[in-house]
Amino acid sequence: RWRFDFAWPARKLAVEVEGGIWVDGRHGRGAGMEKDMEKYNRATVLGWAVLRFSPGGVKNGNACREIEAWLAHDRV
Repeated sequence: RWRFDFAWPARKLAVEVEGGIWVDGRHGRGAGMEKDMEKYNRATVLGWAVLRFSPGGVKNGNACREIEAWLAHDRV
């Protein structure tokens, strides 16, 4: 039903890049936010971690650093 921008299914890690947040895009409007919340909540119920980043966080390297930190942490 849903797709993530990036995912590591074996680790149950999902990554979403929230584009359009400064230009009234889908992620910044009510209907889009409602659908995103449904998706993220369902993923959490199913045991997934969801990391969310802005395009700026991708460009400045923060997204990669956070993803690497998450993957490096030993989870059982």
